[in-house]
Amino acid sequence: MELLQGNTGGYKLLYVEDEKTTRVVLSKIITQKYPDLKLFVAEDGAAGLEMYRAIRPDIVLADMNIPVMDGIQMAREIKTLDAEAIIIAVTAHNDSYYLQSAIEIGISHYVLKPVVSDILFAVIDETIEKLSLKRQLAEQERHIRKSELQLARAQKIAHLGCWEWDVVTGRTHWSDELYRIFGMVPASVPASYKGLLERVHPDDREAVKKVVQDALKKRQSIISHYCRIVRPDGSIRTIHGQGEVLVNDSGKIISVVGTSHDVTESRKMEEERAQLAMIVESSNDAIFSISLDNVITSWNRGAEKIFGYTAAEIIGGQIFTLIPADRSDERSHIKQKILRDEQVRHFETIRIRKDGSSIYVSITTSPLLDADGKIIGNSVIARDVTERKQMEELIKHQALHDTLTDLPNRQLFLDFLSLELAQARRDESKLALLFLDLNGFKQVNDTLGHSCGDRLLQEVAQRLRACIREADTVARLGGDEFTVLMPALGQTDDVGVVLRKILRVFETPFILEGVAVNTTTSIGICMFPDDGEGSDELMKKADIAMYDAKGSGRNSYQFYNAEINSRTIKRQKMEGFLRQAVDRGELELLFQPLVFSDTRGIIGAEALLRWRHPEQGLLVPDQFLAIAEDSGVIVPIGEWVIRHACDQARAWNEKGYQLSVSVNISNRQFHQPNLVEKTARILAETGLAPHRLEFDVTEKTLMANIDYSLHSMQALTEMGVTLAIDNFGCGSSSLHWIKKMHTNRVKIDKSFVQNMLSETDDLAVVKAVIAMSHNMRMTVVANGVETEEQLSVIKQSGCDQLQGYVISEPLYPDDFEQLVVNC
Repeated sequence: MELLQGNTGGYKLLYVEDEKTTRVVLSKIITQKYPDLKLFVAEDGAAGLEMYRAIRPDIVLADMNIPVMDGIQMAREIKTLDAEAIIIAVTAHNDSYYLQSAIEIGISHYVLKPVVSDILFAVIDETIEKLSLKRQLAEQERHIRKSELQLARAQKIAHLGCWEWDVVTGRTHWSDELYRIFGMVPASVPASYKGLLERVHPDDREAVKKVVQDALKKRQSIISHYCRIVRPDGSIRTIHGQGEVLVNDSGKIISVVGTSHDVTESRKMEEERAQLAMIVESSNDAIFSISLDNVITSWNRGAEKIFGYTAAEIIGGQIFTLIPADRSDERSHIKQKILRDEQVRHFETIRIRKDGSSIYVSITTSPLLDADGKIIGNSVIARDVTERKQMEELIKHQALHDTLTDLPNRQLFLDFLSLELAQARRDESKLALLFLDLNGFKQVNDTLGHSCGDRLLQEVAQRLRACIREADTVARLGGDEFTVLMPALGQTDDVGVVLRKILRVFETPFILEGVAVNTTTSIGICMFPDDGEGSDELMKKADIAMYDAKGSGRNSYQFYNAEINSRTIKRQKMEGFLRQAVDRGELELLFQPLVFSDTRGIIGAEALLRWRHPEQGLLVPDQFLAIAEDSGVIVPIGEWVIRHACDQARAWNEKGYQLSVSVNISNRQFHQPNLVEKTARILAETGLAPHRLEFDVTEKTLMANIDYSLHSMQALTEMGVTLAIDNFGCGSSSLHWIKKMHTNRVKIDKSFVQNMLSETDDLAVVKAVIAMSHNMRMTVVANGVETEEQLSVIKQSGCDQLQGYVISEPLYPDDFEQLVVNC
């Protein structure tokens, strides 16, 4: 919006900014844009407040994050000095504290950092335009009030002059009042018709002559007219003239008489009123008046636009047409203030439009007086602030809700928890707190992308809402962590009902961009008052119980108890050590031979990880891999294993031992988005031929995401890396998909091998796997062969290769090399 030239003159703007470069640049931009604007600058909140007290600027433009006294506190102090102070806040996009505090204080506008000059100019332009309109309205009201008082006195005095012109004799008479209207001493000059015309303004003289001549010609009353007169001192007055042509009995004209009423002030007042009416009519705000008996007596176009009623429809109607039934007492409150000759300023409430919709309005109302100064009603200026209120509500909502799922966020949830705990103490009732974590969420992000991860969180939120009671609250704390608050428990089994519902909804796959994803949850539960009294204690214990649930298997829950607490502390301590294991050089690789079943000739080695714990000594994978997988530490550890296994295999190959090395790949490792690229880099850096490296991947890992598995396995196979399905027989893989996967080898799970001599079903599984794999041209490896009797059955069943203690235990590299030499 362009401001008229000079509109910024006389206005003062106080700019508060602690950052010097921003302050200098923005001050220069403002000065260039508004050369007539008086600009004052302060470097911190305290200095800004003192300057405000001293200069009382019209506008305050302030950064919210400033030293000594922040912008919020400064604004609050300024509003204490002047509730109508106009403050424009400058703040960052994600600064919800400053935005919400600014709304509560009543800051007029918000300009986001980094400041865009066009947006800032638009805000300043709008503010100055409103200030100008307010100043103009005040000035017009002052003039009108003055004119009305002058008009009241004129009506009492009846300031009316008269004259008479004898047409026959030519003599003319002026009354003393007429002389005074003309600005002359009575009888100071001879009265004449010619002198009368000479007093008329030259531009109006011919029109007056014509009026008189037409009246003489038609022998009728002089038509009412207005003209200007020029006084001897050069001043100009406006006269309302009326007259009458007098005739004798024979119809002959004998004289003309007339009156001249000085209406200068009343005409000026009418012009001012017309100007004010134009301002009122052109305002976008609703401006109307109400009588003391609640009848609407005036209505501008802004009111028509805001409320939907035309003036013809609403004038004469009751103000209660616009007021909701539950707010009808507001009218009585306003009327009481009006009768005390008080103003109501910026009162925000709800009103009803013609179409029945509700809108938020900011109302300023003042007493309406008659000519005698008696209160006859009130005038109202109503501004539609619906959009602003909706924005405020949105900002408040976003500050307290998770933007992705629209669930309460951590801050709001903790507020709810504090309130419900206080209520539970008063009622001596029980309360349950559930802490949920999604299993495998990072894998979804890594393999399907963050958009699918976000969609999964939204789907989980929807399903959780459907599981809880009406009085319960589900919230997202962040990441893949959710909480459920269950207050006023009638019986502990209420928790069990909700738990069963939650676990049940995770049994159904989540469809993410056409891909079915199986995601489970681990839930920790603690109870008030059994497990703790305060919010922090309950949150911590529910989290501990959740971690214990993770350790006991997926899609499970665990109530808090002291044993869990001890176990969790131990687990967290181990995780801390594990995160430093690679850098501290605490990891070691052992190698177990892979041999032909018929000749026992060594053809390769499986790399087996060991961790030399600084306190517990040498640990096998079963003692720490689950923690590594859950915490994500498995990724750097897995990379270390691949690199060192490749280094060792290359060293053996250079010595003439043509051996391959197999490495177990965990679920999280396999679903890294850069597994293929990382493998290619390690092979290049270590110099190992790709066909000498084998990745062992479990059925469960492959089936977790079929599309990703097929894509990754194809890429690895094309690189030359060998792939084997490990622990085959324990999962739920489909032969349809097994045929499509680029696998060279199937490794029978050791549980079947160990029990095949005593369990006929296990032996049947072993033989079936061997037969099926051979039909699909895949090599079969038996894992965990420990006795000669087991080896004999394996050979008879047609198994190609085997590994286990019957050949050798896992060995350090030098011992393994010696075993190869001796074979």
